[in-house]
Amino acid sequence: LYADPYNVVLPVTSSTTIIAVIKDKHGNTIFDWDGSDVTFTIISEVSPEGDSLVGQLGTLSDYAVTPVKGKASVVFTSSVAELEGTVTVEASVTTSDGLNTFTDTIDIDITWGAVKIELIPNPSSIYADGISQSTITATIQNAAGGTVEDGTHDVTFIVAGEGTLIGSNP
Repeated sequence: LYADPYNVVLPVTSSTTIIAVIKDKHGNTIFDWDGSDVTFTIISEVSPEGDSLVGQLGTLSDYAVTPVKGKASVVFTSSVAELEGTVTVEASVTTSDGLNTFTDTIDIDITWGAVKIELIPNPSSIYADGISQSTITATIQNAAGGTVEDGTHDVTFIVAGEGTLIGSNP
């Protein structure tokens, strides 16, 4: 079970696709699945403080989906309530003989906060002459790709391989 593009969305009508892939015991996708539809269920909605927010954080586009080539998907969309929290979605399938049911869960985080750091080098390549320099700017982004400008965020740069960092903190 995974989300595409991310398992993080903004609190106001932002969405992500949740994809269930049916696998055998060796981890291979079962392309000709003949069991039940994949059933998607929101099993938990919790605020950052741990309070239950059942029915307030978002919805699924569908609840029972017939797999195609071993995959089934739904779209999770956050509500319009501007609430932050974590939604746990469960996907389950039952074998064609009805004897075995398999489940998996994924957490979708709903937040205005930082989810990604983008590094922007200028220039993007330099000579390995010990003299050339590139300025690397880090921007902290939210789930929509917008820059997070509120608060103070520390970013740690680490060099692997040759080169050195000369610090600056604008």
